[in-house]
Amino acid sequence: SPSSDALAARLVRPLWGLREKVSDGGHLLIVLRTRSVDWNAAAEAAAKALLYAAAILREVPFRISSESIDPGARRKTGFETIAEALQADHLIIAVPVGGDLPAPAASLVDLEIDLTAPLTTAEIARTIRRTLRTSSVQRPAPSGCPCPPPEVDLSALNPLEIDVVIRKAATPAAAFTALEKIAALRGDAAGATRPPPSLEDLQGYGDAKDWGLALARDLGAYRAGSLAWADVDAGALLVGPPGTGKTLFASALAKSAGVTFFPTSYAQWQASKDGHLGSVVQAIRKVFSEANAAAPALIFIDELDTLPARGGGERHADWWAAITTCLLECMDGTSRREGVVVIAACNHDRNLDPAIVRSGRLDRRFWIGLPDEKQLAAILAHHLPGIDAAAIEPVAVSLAGFTSGADAARIARDARRLA
Repeated sequence: SPSSDALAARLVRPLWGLREKVSDGGHLLIVLRTRSVDWNAAAEAAAKALLYAAAILREVPFRISSESIDPGARRKTGFETIAEALQADHLIIAVPVGGDLPAPAASLVDLEIDLTAPLTTAEIARTIRRTLRTSSVQRPAPSGCPCPPPEVDLSALNPLEIDVVIRKAATPAAAFTALEKIAALRGDAAGATRPPPSLEDLQGYGDAKDWGLALARDLGAYRAGSLAWADVDAGALLVGPPGTGKTLFASALAKSAGVTFFPTSYAQWQASKDGHLGSVVQAIRKVFSEANAAAPALIFIDELDTLPARGGGERHADWWAAITTCLLECMDGTSRREGVVVIAACNHDRNLDPAIVRSGRLDRRFWIGLPDEKQLAAILAHHLPGIDAAAIEPVAVSLAGFTSGADAARIARDARRLA
């Protein structure tokens, strides 16, 4: 594929140095550090093709297998999987930013190659040339004379977009034009393709942020075996109006703590299978079961106030009581959830079931309100890099008090489109 071809140019020199080892009889373990999970398959394909070519030149028959590390996957690639594959074949493992090898496997690596830098415009131009079999990539200037492609930022493109566009294009100019359009859309994009923030990057949040940073440290200590789970403050409720960044807070905390993030909600449970009570209960148990398997992990339950308190006389009270009871059992039942943090969010907390927010469950409660002038200016600056603070400050002052963080992100997107 064109995306694999682009990466292959970076791999030739380091992989060529392994030719002598190919014939030694032992199996090689090669690690490719990729920019994101999206690039894992392209990196693996490029490395396989080059290694097979080296083997053919030396007339050494051998097989290559591959594994992909995905930090967001609920099922992790363990050392047993790697060891089994390595016993049978040479093994290539693609590891994206944020991912890591199981500790024992790291000591077995024969070669590690860094592919995390985004493709440059020049690299994409070379790939277009090779794919379309042309000697140059030229686009007509307004005057009609040929000129090299402009240094547009194509770093937001993923392999699928590169592959589809280049294969479909009739000419190099058409390929570049299409890639530029996609980059502009995704790179409305400068913000959309920016890696998700960690909790340290977020502005505001007050006591909730302090609690979250302390929790991230505690989770690290728990993972290292120096802190018992009973001493981890593993539950909290975020209360505030829509658009104030409650979901963002939970995902950022998961990133800072280095744990798997499991976002869920009643709407998601209800949409499971046929939507009958048994299916809803099964969906709740499934989330907690998967989080337990990936522990330490963080479950985020959005719109918790969808569940009314038991005994309130609501219609379908038995339905709601069964769901709340199931949730309570999962949070703190006969098999207490060890290694799983639960954070929930709601717009209003006055009608929540008291058992959900009792001590040991979601007993920490934080109000997440609209950002003030300083926080709003920081949010706008984050989404509008390169804009002078003096230009942002009056906008933040005029919007503070009735503009959420989500609104500020949308305003920044509109400003980038108009720029």
